[in-house]
Amino acid sequence: MRHVLRIFLTAAVVLLLALPAFSADMRSIEKALDSSDESAKIAAIDELGRIGNDRAVDKLIEIVYSRDHHWTFKTRAMSNLGAIGNPKAIDSLMEMLTSPLQNFDCPSLLSSAARALGHFKKEQRVVDILIQEINYDNMQVREAIIDALGSIGNKKAVAVLIPRLNDRNFTIRVSVIRALGQIGDPAALMPLENLASSNDPLIAQSAKTAIEHIKNNKKTS
Repeated sequence: MRHVLRIFLTAAVVLLLALPAFSADMRSIEKALDSSDESAKIAAIDELGRIGNDRAVDKLIEIVYSRDHHWTFKTRAMSNLGAIGNPKAIDSLMEMLTSPLQNFDCPSLLSSAARALGHFKKEQRVVDILIQEINYDNMQVREAIIDALGSIGNKKAVAVLIPRLNDRNFTIRVSVIRALGQIGDPAALMPLENLASSNDPLIAQSAKTAIEHIKNNKKTS
């Protein structure tokens, strides 16, 4: 019992000693965020991403919602929220993807939200919202959504992605091929095999690489 108590007290002391330093860090971060120095702001946002605890996540979410920060800082904040992977950021990122009141139809904000959501692999609601927004009329945003679905790897996306192998936009077609390879569902093999004989060397090679990924995934599953 004494041993357990000693361990508890030691951990409490370590935590208390760390708090002042952390508070000082947050004061420095907030000062940098309020400054006119853009590089200092970016460094502060990245430092919040490095810290990665609940308080840092809350501050990053605050930046995402803030009307005082330029979109470049918002996109950086979203990137860090994705990298941290704390589920408390999901609602804010989904709102940024779906609400014009938050994203102002800015492709960079929408794309950053989608890519950040791609880090949350175990959240079905993230897959559902990405699928819901996959027809967004901006190519940059559609590509980000497709890439996010590929990163997540949920097979529910396959039925939505396969028809987009015939998209008029070359970049979208390549992104879909890559995403299907990442997901690894054998249901995508036949349409990918049709593309493997394409006259376009990049499409053909991308399809062959995706097919190889799917077959390797099938062997290991």
